[in-house]
Amino acid sequence: MTSTLILIAALAFAIGVYDFVRRSRLRRDIAPSSDLQKQFGLYAENRPILQLDHARVPDHLRQLVPLGIWR
Repeated sequence: MTSTLILIAALAFAIGVYDFVRRSRLRRDIAPSSDLQKQFGLYAENRPILQLDHARVPDHLRQLVPLGIWR
């Protein structure tokens, strides 16, 4: 009886570990670029265009902003 309960507990633990690993692989942040492009639609054609209002950026931080995104 006790060995059966231990076996069931070990099996449940193994299934839980397998499920955790499988889910973590689906949510990983590091992947080949082709996977990220497919999953998130990261293509140059549909990238967001960033524009900053010069007046809203503090003077001491303006040197950190690339020149191409000022409007």
